[in-house]
Amino acid sequence: MGAFGRSWKMTKLSLGVIRKDKELLLLPIISAIVMVLLVVSVVAPITYFGALDNPGSVGAYLALYFLLAFISIYFNVCIIAIANIRLRGGNPTIKDGFAVANRHLGSIVKWALISATVGLLLRALRNYLEREAGFLGSIFAWVAETSWALLTFFMVPVLIFEERPMREAFARSGELFKKTWGETFVSGFFLGIVFLLFFLGALVPLAIGVYLILSGSVLIGAIILIIGVSLMVIIGSMWVAAQGVLVAALYIYATEKIIPDGFEGAKFAA
Repeated sequence: MGAFGRSWKMTKLSLGVIRKDKELLLLPIISAIVMVLLVVSVVAPITYFGALDNPGSVGAYLALYFLLAFISIYFNVCIIAIANIRLRGGNPTIKDGFAVANRHLGSIVKWALISATVGLLLRALRNYLEREAGFLGSIFAWVAETSWALLTFFMVPVLIFEERPMREAFARSGELFKKTWGETFVSGFFLGIVFLLFFLGALVPLAIGVYLILSGSVLIGAIILIIGVSLMVIIGSMWVAAQGVLVAALYIYATEKIIPDGFEGAKFAA
């Protein structure tokens, strides 16, 4: 079985775990709702009062960026914690995920600060490289962003299961990536491709709905548009949940060299 064959199987097995724990799909949706409400509560007043160039608004946007990183990591912790219990033969509930996240709030805050800061620096680097070097700069920026994503691939499970200091956790995440670089890179990439195709499929009813509304068939168009939006939400939720399951499964294999429950038959290889 080739690398992409193994990756397709890993994707299917990750979705199989989600079928057993459908509450995993709720967490990305809750996270997205909280993020949208947070963005609206910060951006709307600044825009309404015309304070976009006010120095205080810069601080507000930086705080918003950090809070969004915190929320994303917090719910990612919940997903990985639930997946870890299921992959070890347990029968988790959504409360188990929140319990783990709440016990590690300090680590989540620290990691959110670091990841948000690095994210801003990488964005600034991308803007600079694209401005100065064009397409070649975009490639260098992509390499930098991808390298960071891969080196921090196991940060969440290391922080919550090994409870290491931040510097040690970063080194440990890089070490685990080296042990599973083949599956981590190819499976993560393939998972993204699969769900990107799903997203493109969901664009069809969105486009049809918009077209019908503009053509005067408002009711039918609105129904189809709602279906399209709903599909996008479900696909996005499945993507985030499947990614969390994959991280948990690879972490168990990398640290214990055992095949997680639900991944029997999968070939883990570096």
